[in-house]
Amino acid sequence: YRYHHLFAELLRQRLHSGKKETVVDLHDKASRWFNDNSIPLFAIEHAIKTGNLEKTVEILGGKAEAMWQNGQHAAILRYGDILPDEIIKKNADFSLYYSSVLIIAGKDKRAEAFLSSAELLAKSIIDDKNSAKEDARYYKQLLGKIYSVFASLYSKSADPEKTYDYCKSAMENLSEDDPFWLSWVWYSIGWAKERSGPVSESAGAFEKGLAYAKQSGNIYLISTNAYNVAYMEQRMGRYASAYRKCSDLIKEIK
Repeated sequence: YRYHHLFAELLRQRLHSGKKETVVDLHDKASRWFNDNSIPLFAIEHAIKTGNLEKTVEILGGKAEAMWQNGQHAAILRYGDILPDEIIKKNADFSLYYSSVLIIAGKDKRAEAFLSSAELLAKSIIDDKNSAKEDARYYKQLLGKIYSVFASLYSKSADPEKTYDYCKSAMENLSEDDPFWLSWVWYSIGWAKERSGPVSESAGAFEKGLAYAKQSGNIYLISTNAYNVAYMEQRMGRYASAYRKCSDLIKEIK
């Protein structure tokens, strides 16, 4: 890494003129080192160069949530577009976060297919009597996250009934230790209520989403739910309260 770039390129050319197995082995070692030292993007890049796509999606599955919460959506989308669909569908974790980014990108049908495969895989592990308790517990929580993204998908497509059903399923699998995801659930309920119920119920759902968002500390969820609370209050003519909500949000994000 510290050599002059021309000399470094010469060394790379000499390396690639040798045995292919040597190059693959070096990429594998580099991938493991970067993964062990919490540098996921380099770990993934080297894993891809080994040609071992199963290993690549395994690393992605373990790092996808952190990447997603840190806003590395473009990277998740890029890796998802590189890997074959059948490889992605073998990993419920990466399928979940790739689906979430696909929804943001407006590719709802493609997202739905990956969410469905993640749901089936999570259920199969939960229902398997030979699964370790830790695995069953982990995939139950993951299933709650999958249902919350399903709810987000259907709230976006203005299907209140499906949104409510998936929100209910998400809550049955999540716990109070998952404020980040519970905030997303109530956010979806808020939009479903906006389309099917009184505006006051929509504002109440966003209020609950805001409370969970504050527990999670996620600034995006805090600002999104707070904005929607203020928007719904404005629609109800509660201008003073809406103004206070917006003022408080500005202070919080400064």
